[in-house]
Amino acid sequence: MNLQATLDELRAQRDKIDQAILILEGLNGSGPRTAPSFAFKRTPKAAKKPRRVSNALRPTSGRTGAKGKRGETRGRVETYLKDHPKATQGEIGRALGISQATAGYHLTQIRKGRT
Repeated sequence: MNLQATLDELRAQRDKIDQAILILEGLNGSGPRTAPSFAFKRTPKAAKKPRRVSNALRPTSGRTGAKGKRGETRGRVETYLKDHPKATQGEIGRALGISQATAGYHLTQIRKGRT
């Protein structure tokens, strides 16, 4: 290896170390805070494109969901329970096309007498 190339490399590393020490001293409050010239530069992230959502998927006023008017799901759960009194949350959800959590929520509301 060439001696001059080794010296140049060591000097460059020394400059980076000196700049890092200055920054650390600045963070500690014991010296000036300057940005190093060797700082790792982040590549700028591409701006996120706004995600297009069809009008059918956008929320509407009046709290109507994809399945219909407000309160319709609870009625569907009640009707299903009349026909299948031993049905589990998961079975209700699968049969009605709703999540198990939604089925559980409506079962709780029905049990509390909130219809």
